[in-house]
Amino acid sequence: MRKVQLNRIHLPEDLFYSPDSANSATANLHFPIIVLTRSEGDYQIIDGVKRYQKLLESSETHCTCLCAEVSKEEGAFLRILFNSSRPRTLEEKINITKWLKNNRPESDYLMLTQTAGISSRERYECELLIQMEQSVIGLIRDGHLDSSLAQDFSSLPQDQKTSIKHLFTSLPFTRQNQRELLQWLPELSCRENRSIEEILRSEQIETLLTDQVINAPQKVQKLRAVLYQRRFPIFSSMEQSWKSRVKQINPMPSNVQFTPSPGFEKKGLEIRITLNDAKKAEKLFSELGKVSAEEWDYLILPQNQ
Repeated sequence: MRKVQLNRIHLPEDLFYSPDSANSATANLHFPIIVLTRSEGDYQIIDGVKRYQKLLESSETHCTCLCAEVSKEEGAFLRILFNSSRPRTLEEKINITKWLKNNRPESDYLMLTQTAGISSRERYECELLIQMEQSVIGLIRDGHLDSSLAQDFSSLPQDQKTSIKHLFTSLPFTRQNQRELLQWLPELSCRENRSIEEILRSEQIETLLTDQVINAPQKVQKLRAVLYQRRFPIFSSMEQSWKSRVKQINPMPSNVQFTPSPGFEKKGLEIRITLNDAKKAEKLFSELGKVSAEEWDYLILPQNQ
């Protein structure tokens, strides 16, 4: 143990995500700060960033430190172990994964990520995000972008990323929604020779997004429908016609569900029936039997009509 001047102590160079995210209000000053000796009278924190920051906010000029005479690599490894029991931010997990991957043999790497509290799934996610810019990681951390779509988002031009980021942070899109919009919006932009910002500022979409009556999930659903119809006008028209015919033919919509092949690409039709009454079943099958062969042909493969 020794008393050390605060101005001779430095934040960790590795495995340190952001001083802004360290809440010094919860720091316990009864524990010494553990430091690595860099040179005579010059130290780097291994454990105790919050304590150090709280001391900087006070009138103290010195603090008690436990000095570890270890290498820089050993100090970084100790920092991982000392913090393995607390929840980590996504940024921390990425930094730890990157450091272990670069500094430990493959035989140790998988085991040590687990020791650091990073599951196999999280490790795979972090490996994908190591090279991503902070703004993308922030979107993922805050739940506005699925990690599996980070590369798709990052590969877009900056103006498209800005417009899509604004959209994604304004509504609760699912992973599937995000995947579709990341594909449809750039394609629409190219086909219509308009920026994504211009597309999203069109009167129809802007009116939808500013509607005070419907809730956020309803806005997502309606926005998807608008962009889907705009991106696939021919298929969308065929789909609407098909649904209209089904509505006319279906004798019991609450009990019978018609599902075409995906994209109407294959000749096939799935019919799901739910029944709990024999007489209703008899009536249903009788009504279905009255549907003409021509109608069934259309439902099975409408593109041939």
